[in-house]
Amino acid sequence: MARFIYAALIIGIISFYQSYFGLNIFGIKINLALAGIIAASFFLKDIPETIFLIALSSFALKFSPQAEEGIIIFSSVLLGAVLIRKFLPWHNAINNVFLVFLSTLAFYLIGAYKLILSAVF
Repeated sequence: MARFIYAALIIGIISFYQSYFGLNIFGIKINLALAGIIAASFFLKDIPETIFLIALSSFALKFSPQAEEGIIIFSSVLLGAVLIRKFLPWHNAINNVFLVFLSTLAFYLIGAYKLILSAVF
């Protein structure tokens, strides 16, 4: 239970920071919430706990009465990453890096595929 509370607190802070301040490295905005949730999913044992973290992050990133396309894509990609993490054969560190890369690629392929073709990605 303590892991879940710490993870929820950290994901909440990361999502709030990304939503209001952002982190740019050479003009590229880093998706901290995506990487944070995938990393936290390796420490949490239950899928419902991770789904709660995805919902918490989605609400912190964009709180509105209507779900936007980007948040739906964000949540769907993370849910897919959480569900396939149990089936990956490598060590947890390699699985984490692979899922962050795969989730980021899937997020941009679905949501903003034109950015992949540019030099930004």
